[in-house]
Amino acid sequence: MQTLIPLFIAIAAGAVGNTLIRAGMEYVPSEGFDFSIILKILSQPMVLVGILFLTGSFPFYSMAIQRLGLTVGMPLIFSSTIIITTIAAFFIFRESLTLVNIIGILLLISGIFLVTYK
Repeated sequence: MQTLIPLFIAIAAGAVGNTLIRAGMEYVPSEGFDFSIILKILSQPMVLVGILFLTGSFPFYSMAIQRLGLTVGMPLIFSSTIIITTIAAFFIFRESLTLVNIIGILLLISGIFLVTYK
């Protein structure tokens, strides 16, 4: 249990942070680049809250990789975060979820089982 709590918090905070950043980026121009875009990005409240979630996940990520080891913890956290974020993007932002995406998610789930198998 002492390993699962930081693990789940790191995964959840990473997924929420990425989703909030994506939501905040709706209000930033997606074409071209100049340095004023950085100010627009950093002026979006959802982006800032997303950054706080990602920053706040760091201590929990650190505890998880300390307890699980880097070779298990890092792939487990990153893969799980990708899976949750992809599903959230499908439902919240109506992003496409193709057969290739679904196969990728299934491969990530398979990888999680292989990495955590003892």
